[in-house]
Amino acid sequence: MEGSPGHALTKTAYAGQITALEFLTPSLLLATTGPFAKVFDILAGRTIAVFEIFDPTRVHGIHPDRPPLAVPGAALQSVRVALSGGKQLKVLCLTFGYDAAGTLVHCEQAIASPLNAFKDWIKDVAWLKSGESERLALAFAHNFVEIWDVESGSFIEKIQCEEHCILYSARFFGGEGGKTYLASGTVFNQILLWDIESRNQDGEGVIHKSLVGHEGVIFNIRLSNDGKRLATASDDRTIRVWETAIDRKSQHLCLFGHASRVWDCKIVGKLVVSVAEDSTCRVWDLDTSECIACWEGHAGKNVWSVDIDPLANVVASGGGDAGIRLWSLTSLERNKIDSEEQFSRVELKRVQDTVKSAEIVRTFAIVDFTRSVIATTEGRFLLCEKANPEQELYADAEFSRYGVLATSECCQLSVVGGINGQVAAFSPSGAFSPVKWYAHASKITLVVIRPAAAPGTWYVITGSETVDVLEMSVVRIPQSPALPCVIETIATVVLPIHFWTMDVTLSVEKRLLILGSRAGAIATYEFPLSAPDEGTRAEPARLEAGILRRRAHGKEAVTSIAVDPRMSADRPGELTFGTVGRDGVYCRWSLKRKQDELTWTMDLFYRSKITNGWLEKIQYVDDTAVICGFFAKCFFAYNETKKYEMFSVACGGGHRKWEFKAQDGLLNRATFGFLRKERLHFVFRETDTSKQFSDPKLQDGHSGSETRVVRFVDGWEASEKSLFVTSGEDAVLRFCEYDPKRRDQTFRNLVNIRKHISVIRGIAFTRGKGGMLMFTAGAHEELRCWRLERDSQQGVRCLDTAIAPNASDITETRIMDIGAASLASLGENFATKHLIAAACSDTFVRLWLFDEECNEFSLLGYSRAHGRCVLKARVTTVRTPEQVEVIVTTAGTDGRILLWDCERLVRRSGELQPLELGTPMHSSTLHQSGVNALDVSTDAGKSSLCIATGGDDNAIAAMSVILIRKESGLSVANLVQGVMPSPHSSGVTGIKFIRPRTIITTSNDQRINVFDLVQHQSKDGVYNFSCVSSVYIDVADIADLDIKNLEGDRFQVAVGGFGIQILDSEAVARNYVEYS
Repeated sequence: MEGSPGHALTKTAYAGQITALEFLTPSLLLATTGPFAKVFDILAGRTIAVFEIFDPTRVHGIHPDRPPLAVPGAALQSVRVALSGGKQLKVLCLTFGYDAAGTLVHCEQAIASPLNAFKDWIKDVAWLKSGESERLALAFAHNFVEIWDVESGSFIEKIQCEEHCILYSARFFGGEGGKTYLASGTVFNQILLWDIESRNQDGEGVIHKSLVGHEGVIFNIRLSNDGKRLATASDDRTIRVWETAIDRKSQHLCLFGHASRVWDCKIVGKLVVSVAEDSTCRVWDLDTSECIACWEGHAGKNVWSVDIDPLANVVASGGGDAGIRLWSLTSLERNKIDSEEQFSRVELKRVQDTVKSAEIVRTFAIVDFTRSVIATTEGRFLLCEKANPEQELYADAEFSRYGVLATSECCQLSVVGGINGQVAAFSPSGAFSPVKWYAHASKITLVVIRPAAAPGTWYVITGSETVDVLEMSVVRIPQSPALPCVIETIATVVLPIHFWTMDVTLSVEKRLLILGSRAGAIATYEFPLSAPDEGTRAEPARLEAGILRRRAHGKEAVTSIAVDPRMSADRPGELTFGTVGRDGVYCRWSLKRKQDELTWTMDLFYRSKITNGWLEKIQYVDDTAVICGFFAKCFFAYNETKKYEMFSVACGGGHRKWEFKAQDGLLNRATFGFLRKERLHFVFRETDTSKQFSDPKLQDGHSGSETRVVRFVDGWEASEKSLFVTSGEDAVLRFCEYDPKRRDQTFRNLVNIRKHISVIRGIAFTRGKGGMLMFTAGAHEELRCWRLERDSQQGVRCLDTAIAPNASDITETRIMDIGAASLASLGENFATKHLIAAACSDTFVRLWLFDEECNEFSLLGYSRAHGRCVLKARVTTVRTPEQVEVIVTTAGTDGRILLWDCERLVRRSGELQPLELGTPMHSSTLHQSGVNALDVSTDAGKSSLCIATGGDDNAIAAMSVILIRKESGLSVANLVQGVMPSPHSSGVTGIKFIRPRTIITTSNDQRINVFDLVQHQSKDGVYNFSCVSSVYIDVADIADLDIKNLEGDRFQVAVGGFGIQILDSEAVARNYVEYS
């Protein structure tokens, strides 16, 4: 029958594994993900075109009709490409368009052959020339080859190999005399080389050579450009390189180093590049059989695809996280320094022959990218140009045994602290004459120089090993270089107990001093803006800590602190800073003034584990957070904004004096210096003028693990852009922005937060008095509250507010789902209170009350009425004629739906002891087994609820109830319900109300269905389900679904599983397919 308007769902964004990569020119890359093919310009760093190739099938192979153009700046006009996936094949002609400057601006596709579906899985495709016609050779999973005409799509012949077996992989290659061979990777761990043109007496293809050596199945086979060698990737974690010559024995080279299965590899020249399940991309030298590079840049596990550009300069890798990374082969030596031949070593000239021991470098400080100040064991301070000492700046024998040296970035001021508390200041640029004073009575352990607001003025902070104070001074340059600098102590910083300062930063604008300690603590101080006027003397101010946060980095040292200028400039009353520590963690903090304008509050809003080693320095350069650390005796520089390692040096570890200076966020120019074996070494990284690609992250990744939950943040964006958050097995909260105006099938990653210790199963939002609140829950009974704030740089800021105490006696209890609602509608006393229902694996339903005034959770009530694992929970407030009701709906593995009246319980929330919930006000058994999907809808102005569920039994159900308040309590009347046994072919994992009587469902069968609930025409109290629309989606193992309603009848759908997909609806007229 003709129904009301339905919904056509259009796929608008997808993040899934990158299944294949193929360079067409040095700058033109073709990538496939799910059913889509994408064309990228790596020089411009942008997507040129996106085509949907197959509907229900992933693309697994890219097969151009010609080798890639090995010409820099080549402008490819057109190319034919055969794309294969499963049992399907499509041949496209891609045409490229350029502007007047020669920049690629668009790409168009056209079907070039009628070939489409086949009877077996396609393993490889080769283009063959036969006279004037062109043919395609297709290798299939049962080890046979078919030849087809490209233009007409007609079948020509079939060649069955004499070895009848199943293949995991296959690759065509050309042999001597123009013959075409197939290398077949069998389930017997062998590679068979057979000629598709020669026949045995049975008319089957003849095997000329067997390559034996792998101890696992062969996942991929790749040929060298000359066809003389092939490389195989295997389940046994090795890559083996073989010679293809038929008349030679199968000697091979074994490359072992991956920690997991190897999925793909490429061979070029004397190098092999491989990708594997261990999320690494490795480069191997065939001459030495050694791994010369190990690149890590994909999240989760699995890097599925790899290719090398025709000039052998750039490697592209595609991961299971949907990211595409670009790596420079030519920069291997530039980015990874692992031998002493790559160091510049400082050699000191002998000053006096009478000196018994040779003069060596005691300490040093980098001034700029070529100059440094070094202190020697003779008490001399020298200015070095690269590795050559050229000028003596200052000499004092008191600093021969010990010295702590710091230099300003402008090269005008250097300060050194000595063993007896003495401090000397001198100028590398000759701006003033040296001066020395005693700041402390014992050994100086800390010297920090920070610029002040006025030119030629600095703050100098010094600390001693035995005194629990720091001295803060102002240093001014005099008008004449012949005069010493002016030094005035303006403050004494009193350190908290057990606080050993590791680093200091300050904000002149906010007048804040921030300290990090060796025991993992952070302390903040407000300090005087400047020194007293010249000619007057005043006692230094005594500064006490305003905020002290212990264990900010656990028990490990806070090694570096830096003010983040990217965000602090946009928020006048706020200061943002970053810290790193020897726990390998990078944190971002927010300091805000309270309403009284007298005190500050400090909140942690970002935390990321970078390494299992030490993090030693954080600096913000060109809107990029550059983090320096040490791991496995190597120094590394990490781009935290782009999430990749930029530079590494095998220096021996971090237990030595070292310094690092970067010019920009991409380290186009940088200098690293370190002391080893009593010698000073430098690595000078000069500007690289050759541009191979615009950005190493060609396509940003999402999650390499299974997504368990996805939620839109309603009301966050004023425009059609949407903010959504996902999480799952990796316990990382990922905030993303989806813009429907984009046409490249992507969304923008905003921020990732890892605070949960294990998998997250539930996310719920409520609007509080202070803004949007987010509740997250998962394994180990972990329930957290976060406050969301807008941020000009990254779109959203997530502040960790509170964590609920454990209520279960079982340590492995998991919170399977949560529901939350604001209680502000109950009255002024509840304006800051929120109710959270937790469905727990220990058979309990637990109700928590969160008060945002004190940021605390309190347990209100509990019940184990389900008697089994509780899977779903929702909280709803309903306005009835009498009052506002609070309803909790739960579902479990028993197949029952329970409704709880919680209004009286909430109003008694001041009691100390949690209460047993008692008997639920309603119970319905709608499923035969576990209920995996639950949603609750309310009708505006009506005292009713509509509940929709989906279960493991493949069924969906709906139930509508009217709520009536009586003296004895809340009760249910006018029950209407219905069950549809098999709307999906597997368990239902997601269900949502689009409108009060329209639901959308999804399942592991990878379909989204939309149903209208229609009351049965002849049976009262029974729902029928009318299918409005159905669409196949590309996410496997779907775990969750959410929607966001837009203006009119439009809505957006987000689906999460092994990948993320977003669909947009357009209202169209559809015919109903009715089920009863």
